[in-house]
Amino acid sequence: MTDQPLYPATSGGTVVPLRNTAGQFVPGNPGNGGRKSGSRNRVSSEFAAAIKDMSDEAIRSLRALLAKNDLTATLWVAERIIGKGRLIEIEATPNDVRTALADGTITTTEARDIATTLSRLADVESVEAMRQELAELRQLIERNNGQARY
Repeated sequence: MTDQPLYPATSGGTVVPLRNTAGQFVPGNPGNGGRKSGSRNRVSSEFAAAIKDMSDEAIRSLRALLAKNDLTATLWVAERIIGKGRLIEIEATPNDVRTALADGTITTTEARDIATTLSRLADVESVEAMRQELAELRQLIERNNGQARY
């Protein structure tokens, strides 16, 4: 396959930009450049506007369903507030996570997510401890007027 232009195509007497053997436009061809990056198409914009217009009605309908104890509506609201995951109450130590995984209290995905969170929290605590030690070292240096004591 080559990127050499095959031929100029014509459509109703209008010359269409050249394409390569893969049917792609060859770089440097004139044209309108297509839709601008980040622009939204008309259907998406109209859909978003329609949803905004019905928001008050949707909230009234949702409240009515919740008042009737509609389980589907209740679950929908709960998922939006607390997420699709489930609430897990365990001690947040690596050993407790291991035990909860072993006895089936949590899934492997939940264990991984908890372990990742614990690791990131430990990293934050470690950085904070280093900042505190650095501040203490700076104070010692300032007290000694920059002279090190051995």
